[in-house]
Amino acid sequence: MNENKQSIPVNEDLPEVKVTKNSRFSLIWIIPLVSAVIGGLLVFQTITQMGVPVTITFKNGSDLVAGKTPVKFNGIEVGTIKTVTPNKNLNGVIVKVTINRSASHIARKGSEFWVVRPEIGPRGITGLDTIFSGQYIEVIPGKGEPEKKFTGLETPLDEKRNEKGLHLLLKSELRGSLHSGSAVYYREIKVGEVEKSELASDSQFVNIYIFINEKYAPLVHENSKFWNASGIGLKVGLFGAKVQTESLQSILAGGVAFVTPNNAHMGTLAKDGDIFELNDKPDEMWLKWKPSIPISDIPESIN
Repeated sequence: MNENKQSIPVNEDLPEVKVTKNSRFSLIWIIPLVSAVIGGLLVFQTITQMGVPVTITFKNGSDLVAGKTPVKFNGIEVGTIKTVTPNKNLNGVIVKVTINRSASHIARKGSEFWVVRPEIGPRGITGLDTIFSGQYIEVIPGKGEPEKKFTGLETPLDEKRNEKGLHLLLKSELRGSLHSGSAVYYREIKVGEVEKSELASDSQFVNIYIFINEKYAPLVHENSKFWNASGIGLKVGLFGAKVQTESLQSILAGGVAFVTPNNAHMGTLAKDGDIFELNDKPDEMWLKWKPSIPISDIPESIN
């Protein structure tokens, strides 16, 4: 039976077949892969550069320009106004701002926003830089949780409210032209300011509360003399007339000046809450006092 089987001839000249796997990456996939990477990077960059949207309401929106008016902190631009629209009651404006992502921590509960404009007031001439650069929104960061809605201040924030220093009470028959922010001078140098004024409880005097900057607190002693430096005085002498005034600012916004007696007569250092009389004008002898009083090296913060 085996003899009937035919044997199949083997052709020894046929080529040998070898199977190999192609491990090369096709060049056709490089273009879409690179495009995907670039697209991903652009999306990531856009997301990381997106600012934080914040809404601020103001009563007055004059000269606030969308896309132009910046938001600043300590002179550095940290955001830009996107839109300015009137509110529903037409008694104010809604300002939508984008805060830079790098400054997002500024938008917190307790943050204060106000518009910086050129003004002449009790604190002197402020906002002069806006004459050339335009108005801007200033911000002082709060310390609370992140927040996105704020009510803007209509007047600049009193940045001195937490300053260390000496608080005194001056008694006067009249307030005169003194207002909150009027300067307090020592030798024509501003060393403090008026905080507020009100009628005394017995209605016989006006209570004028003043603040002396910490650096200059040692200048005030129990025998120091204060007077109203507002307005202009005229002193006529042998060589003509001499105009007497502490400064132009005291003419415009009022002011208080004081002197301290020479060292042997100055008395003890003044304390918080001490009361002094506010005189109408200085005595000639007061102006001759020249005590030597060292003051601290604390940087001056009242300009």
